[in-house]
Amino acid sequence: MKSSINRVILLVPCLILIISSELSGQDGYKFAPEKRGSVTSTTDYSYTFNEVFPGDSPEFLKGRLNKISSALLSSVTVKEAKGVDINAHSTLSEFTNVELSFRNLARGDDDPAGEYYHKGSSSLNIYINDSKTASGNILRNKFFELPVKVGDFNGFPVYDCGIYKYILVAPGISNPFIPCTKEEYLKAIIKEEREKLKMFESSDKSEVMEMSKILVETEKRRDEFLKTAESLKKSDPEQSKFMLEQAKGMEEVLIEFKRIISENSGQSDDPMLSHNKNIVKSLEDELNSMSESERVKQAVWSQGAQEITGKYSDLIPDNMREHGTPLYKLNPALKHNSERIIFMIVVFFETNPGMERTPADSCVEKIKGESRIWSEIFSLAADS
Repeated sequence: MKSSINRVILLVPCLILIISSELSGQDGYKFAPEKRGSVTSTTDYSYTFNEVFPGDSPEFLKGRLNKISSALLSSVTVKEAKGVDINAHSTLSEFTNVELSFRNLARGDDDPAGEYYHKGSSSLNIYINDSKTASGNILRNKFFELPVKVGDFNGFPVYDCGIYKYILVAPGISNPFIPCTKEEYLKAIIKEEREKLKMFESSDKSEVMEMSKILVETEKRRDEFLKTAESLKKSDPEQSKFMLEQAKGMEEVLIEFKRIISENSGQSDDPMLSHNKNIVKSLEDELNSMSESERVKQAVWSQGAQEITGKYSDLIPDNMREHGTPLYKLNPALKHNSERIIFMIVVFFETNPGMERTPADSCVEKIKGESRIWSEIFSLAADS
């Protein structure tokens, strides 16, 4: 199904001051930390916003994104930045966010004077009411591994989900992550598998309907050939014979079409469909066999547990809990809202450890320390 979020970032917590006028790079280029670059602001509205949030107006969130962009661009870091081009890009989509990117300016020794190009970048992202990013390492459906609190940022917790680190700004919500019960997990998975089954059946029915249309058209064409052959029987025997042969060939095709349609109309013999039905039944049986006390226990999951348990849920038995991962869900209060900011997620994207630090990395490190702009931005959630 939905695949997990493909945003793999490592947050590097070290500050390196850039003191040289020009930093040597790799591959024959040099950074230019003393050159002032451009500062721009852009906005993108994606059709996915209305697909994911049908009927919602984007106007409120658009206004909040503009305020966040303005706050970021008013920072001392942006005003004093050198060696980078800067862009505050707001996006209204399934991931409503502002990305402030710092793109390194670089040049080669043989480049004409005054010519620069971009070589790598670092950035920060501020997501609004984005449950997927807040969930961190999603393992199945909407359920995830518990993120570990590893620090604080301007009064709000910093979490490490094993894939990336992020700051969760959720004023008034002290328990953002709640244990997922076995019943909640199984009901969600059953719903997911039923939807897959419905899509599979719908696809099969569409194919059968299309084949049925072709069958009717072919039968009509065969009848026309037979009628023409009959009318030419005396006046043009050769042509009549040819038409009869064509009609005979169509008849063979029609017999095969009827066989295929007949076999697929019931759909009970389709191995893929039967497999999907077995999955749904197995999950339903697993849930129905649980006692009330068993249903409310926290779900513990492990990919491939089916090989041991024989159950499609991949839930770990109670006596093997240490071999699985306890599942969590977001507090229901952390949800999408198009008329207020319930929560924000802040993620810093920086150069991977072991790589040369760049002017862009320095900008990201510096802006982290500007408490004024973070207070201004985070107050948008508290005041919503």
